[in-house]
Amino acid sequence: MVTIEQKLALFSKLMQQDTSEKLKTKTNQITEHYKEEKERREKEIKEQAKRYVIEEKKVIKTKLASDHGKIKLDAKKQILQIKQACVEQAYEELYKKLDEYTDSQEYINFLQKSLTQVEPYLAKDGISEVHLSKKDFNNHYNLVKSYLNSEDEIKSDDKIIVGGIILKKPQINIQIDLSLDSEISDKYEELVSIILEAIQKEVGISE
Repeated sequence: MVTIEQKLALFSKLMQQDTSEKLKTKTNQITEHYKEEKERREKEIKEQAKRYVIEEKKVIKTKLASDHGKIKLDAKKQILQIKQACVEQAYEELYKKLDEYTDSQEYINFLQKSLTQVEPYLAKDGISEVHLSKKDFNNHYNLVKSYLNSEDEIKSDDKIIVGGIILKKPQINIQIDLSLDSEISDKYEELVSIILEAIQKEVGISE
């Protein structure tokens, strides 16, 4: 016959087994939930990190493109400044050489040739005006005067910096420009092109 103590012991054992099973099940559920939650959070963190990296890459790429564009623009500006400085220096040298040229016999021959060219216009249609640079007015007045009629005029003209002559016939609105200044102005683009080609050849500066 089963005693009460035995029944209580069996009941207690069954209760412990049931509790243990429930506890184990609950523990498994909690563990599984934690595992799923952990995996979900890790996935979210990885995706967030990936998005952050992508956004940062975009920011860096945009900044690099902006910096590259700025550097390229600055480099172009510097190259243009260098070219401009070289052109200005070349022109300074050119004007220096021309100033030396206007002191030579060769330049006097040039003046005489220019006066001979305009001679057909001097003898007709009224008074002629021959415009000279200030330097030529002081140095070659008598030479020019020898080609003119007595009523013709010789004028110092501030617009002529280098040399040569400009013939004007105010009555018939004629102007013949044989000045060196005009020659330089007409060939400005050609001269600049030659200078820039020389720069490119010597130091390799290009656009």
